[in-house]
Amino acid sequence: MSTKKRKALGRGLEDLFSATGSDVPEDTTGIHGQEEEIPVSKIVVNPFQPRTDFDDTAIVELAESIRHQGLIQPIVVRRSGEVYQIVSGERRFRAMGRLGWERIPAIIRTSISDQKMLEIAIVENVQRVDLNDIEKGISYKRLLEECGLSHKELSERIGKSRSAITNCMRLLKLPAFVQDLVRKSEISMGHARALLSLEHAEEQVALAKEIVEKGLSVRAVEERVAANKQKPTPAKRSASALTETATHCVEQWKEAFGSSVSLKELSQGRVAVQVVFSSQEEFARSSQQITKASSHEK
Repeated sequence: MSTKKRKALGRGLEDLFSATGSDVPEDTTGIHGQEEEIPVSKIVVNPFQPRTDFDDTAIVELAESIRHQGLIQPIVVRRSGEVYQIVSGERRFRAMGRLGWERIPAIIRTSISDQKMLEIAIVENVQRVDLNDIEKGISYKRLLEECGLSHKELSERIGKSRSAITNCMRLLKLPAFVQDLVRKSEISMGHARALLSLEHAEEQVALAKEIVEKGLSVRAVEERVAANKQKPTPAKRSASALTETATHCVEQWKEAFGSSVSLKELSQGRVAVQVVFSSQEEFARSSQQITKASSHEK
């Protein structure tokens, strides 16, 4: 196995490893940990790995690169009983497995907690360019909620602006169908952000399907969304019409009974009518009028 000069880890990973008590100079062999060649049979993946989808084509390409260039940077593991759990470098581990390597160069760490394992795994994924915006949003959310980072700390840790972090996390409010389209790159983040302005999930799904079918641009979608906001919904039109009809009836009842009649609009287009009689005699007289009117109509 050939090796070349070790490359430094990403800025975010340097910070994380430093937080566990180690500096990360240009040569990663300077990490507080011993570099050894470990049998593949004793290495297991990070149990906190947030990424479940590994691009086979990319792994094959990485394997070919390692075959010709050698392993530039060893994986990092921690000892757990009789096995070693991967802290950083699962893609390299998979690539070397494809090459049939029986032993893999690894730096062994002993002072990494479960939470730090999770944090390192997420940051390593976030720093990769092939993560889609939904995967980024999920990773950002986990770093905030499970690792207890503030937005400021997260921004500094991964080198992204707070607005970029917020925009990715907002995409998680979209229906699963729309999120899947973003994952597959069938619609862009610009499309997805425009869809967020629609109030109902069924509207978001319907327009997302149209984006894919008709190849709508982000600008076209934004215009559609803006136009949609200016239209009253069917529910609002129905409620308005019902209120207008009910108001007309109230005026007729006032004239017929001479009583105090009020109308109250309820939710979902419903209305309530209140009739106040000055006495029981007035109530009885009005009831008789209603009865006579009903009998006459029959």
